[in-house]
Amino acid sequence: MATHASCVPSSFFPSSCYASIRGGRRSTAAAAAAAATLPPNPTSHLCFGSSTSLRPKNSSSATTQRHDSSASAAASAVKSEDSKPIELTYLEGNSWLWDVEGLNILVDPILVGNLDFGLPWLFEGAKKVLGNFRLDDLPSLDCLLITQSLDDHCHVKTLTPLSKKMPDLPVIATPNAEAILRPLFSNPHCVYDKSFVENYQADILITPVIKQLLPLFTLVSGQEDAVQLAKLLKAKYIVPMNNGDLNAKGILSRILYSEGTIESFKIEIFECLLHGEKILA
Repeated sequence: MATHASCVPSSFFPSSCYASIRGGRRSTAAAAAAAATLPPNPTSHLCFGSSTSLRPKNSSSATTQRHDSSASAAASAVKSEDSKPIELTYLEGNSWLWDVEGLNILVDPILVGNLDFGLPWLFEGAKKVLGNFRLDDLPSLDCLLITQSLDDHCHVKTLTPLSKKMPDLPVIATPNAEAILRPLFSNPHCVYDKSFVENYQADILITPVIKQLLPLFTLVSGQEDAVQLAKLLKAKYIVPMNNGDLNAKGILSRILYSEGTIESFKIEIFECLLHGEKILA
């Protein structure tokens, strides 16, 4: 059973990476392509005022909300008067481009071929909207973030040519992805400190909320786990994902099914959380 979330503390970035990331400027999480580099009608483009992804649970930040008419109907925006915005651009599946204060971070990219876990006859998923978005369409990158080792996050067909183009790109990943990443990139930093995360509050939580199942087996956890994660991190903004929304074929696609919707997640999260969270979807 898999639970995915993107939420990175500043200390998650090793000190050795700071010098490589825009002259050593510290940043927490980050980066989305500038709108001009994206194809028309990206699935979702979000903008946030805070410049940090995690902060101590006793801290707070003031933000005001606005709507971005240039994005799709799913896009929402939050802007702070005293900080540059965080921009999140959804590239379908589990893939994102984040921009924090000009730092570009590519998250779980699938930009070469489709998602097939090495067994296309068993399952193959193609993007519905951004199928023509490629590595060459990316802006300059400051960091690569890989949130787990499975192919829908750590996509070797994408990472191999990316590593040839940018072998010295700083890489942040979970420990289970190290064996895949170390032959490709010069110095991937693979670490996870649960005790640290438990002591911090997230500004932004990005997580799947629609359960994906096979008979007798859960592939992706749904909104129940997402609600628990939101409680743990006390996120100010929650970005729900439907990361299984792909054009799928193969044997498994015929028996794969989903439970829950983004709308039902909104209802459950508002019933459970009383900290002024905002759902951006």
